[in-house]
Amino acid sequence: MKQTKLEALKTCRELWQVEAEHGTGDKDKMFNLVGLDIDDFVSGCPACEYDLTHSRDGASEFCSSTCIITWPGGGCIRNLSPFRLWEGASTRDSKKYAAEIVQLCDNDIKRIKGK
Repeated sequence: MKQTKLEALKTCRELWQVEAEHGTGDKDKMFNLVGLDIDDFVSGCPACEYDLTHSRDGASEFCSSTCIITWPGGGCIRNLSPFRLWEGASTRDSKKYAAEIVQLCDNDIKRIKGK
């Protein structure tokens, strides 16, 4: 799905907000809850989809150095990133890590809007 950077960040935020509220622990369920089809996004991620469709550095379908989300440590697939910690977490912890990702999205949305 082709989106602008801001749209992709807002979609990510919406998905992770649903996860922060429900703690599904499942990306397919997150997408279903917001009325989207996970198959419309590379790696099931609007940020990866944006990165892949707008990249000039030949980014693969998985997290690259040009991700639109400013992840601590450099990327979602890095050890101890909120996303990595979310994978396989308990419902309570799943909600916590999802809320951290919402905050990362909020920070980047504010940064883009501030330009």
